[in-house]
Amino acid sequence: MIQFGGGVLKGKRKIVSAILSVLCAAVLFCGFFATNNTRTAEAYTSGSVPTENNVGEITLSKYEERKDGVVFDGKKLNQIFGKLVQAVTGTPTANSDLNTAKTMVSTSKSVVIGKATNTSPADPTIVGNVSTQPNAVDFQTMKTQLGSPITLTFGGYDWTVVYATTNVTDGVNTNAGDLIVTLWLNDNVSAASKWTAFTNDSVADNYPQTMYSTSFIRVSTLNAGGDDGTLAGNTGADGTAYFAQSVTARSGAVAIADRKNNEFAKFTLSNNVLKTVDKPNPSLAGFLTMPKNVGYQEKEN
Repeated sequence: MIQFGGGVLKGKRKIVSAILSVLCAAVLFCGFFATNNTRTAEAYTSGSVPTENNVGEITLSKYEERKDGVVFDGKKLNQIFGKLVQAVTGTPTANSDLNTAKTMVSTSKSVVIGKATNTSPADPTIVGNVSTQPNAVDFQTMKTQLGSPITLTFGGYDWTVVYATTNVTDGVNTNAGDLIVTLWLNDNVSAASKWTAFTNDSVADNYPQTMYSTSFIRVSTLNAGGDDGTLAGNTGADGTAYFAQSVTARSGAVAIADRKNNEFAKFTLSNNVLKTVDKPNPSLAGFLTMPKNVGYQEKEN
């Protein structure tokens, strides 16, 4: 998700707080986008995503070499904002600004019909099998109003915008009420990956095969763990990240040197780890947030 907030510095067109959370879908080659008011979905494979509403690369050329820390192309962001406004109003809008787009998204809602029936009457956003999320625009609404999905390039990868919302709960790194767009990776990653390093269906032990937090795909493929590895089982803070190799042992190790060479390193490690003399600002990790900070991730996933 890209989160836009904190304002735009007009002179440099720099987004002060723009956050991207992309890696949950990074290894999937086929995307299934749930439509509103239906139980159907749309499927795209790499190379088949429509490009009529493509805005191009939103990061500046050689941003990693810049000394001023500016990362985003303001003109491209304004195109995205315009398309989000059109997704709500239905009126063609070539360009807009952050505040207008945020206001428009805040007045909209996403309605999704699921298969499961809500068993928690205390949740007013889900009645029966219908989830209604305020302050949100879903994929099908964007596609209907715009004729085709919004697509863009970020950090060298091609993405589709599949959701927009202002339901932000993170009060630490970002501001509640900022505008977020969720992105789905259109590209294939460079190599195939496995979910886990072992096969065992037990759920009674410490590390079940199906548990994502300790999985091979999260730690090794998607490079999770943070700079020091503490978000992936490291208690020594040397940057090594650990995944489970059995239901009782989280012993699979990915050293920091290998993590720095991971294709998603720019999204997962900070400039403190990645910077060089020639490239002082290669990291995009400072623009990341977690799904737990976005309301609809809990309700509609």
